Amino acid sequence: MKIEDNLTTNDGKKVLSAKQGKVLDEKKLNKTDVKDDLTSTDTDKPLSAKQGKVLDAKKDTKTDD
Repeated sequence: MKIEDNLTTNDGKKVLSAKQGKVLDEKKLNKTDVKDDLTSTDTDKPLSAKQGKVLDAKKDTKTDD
């Protein structure tokens, strides 16, 4: 089996090297980083899907006549 040392391949028959596995692990999203409230001031943290739904429900649907 061939080992791939980059993340740009589409070859499903190759496995990633340990080095690339570490790169992916370092880039993964930590659950503790997800914000599940609308009062956070963190601009570099993702918002939970639950709070995205809350915002979607609150958005202004009025139109100017």
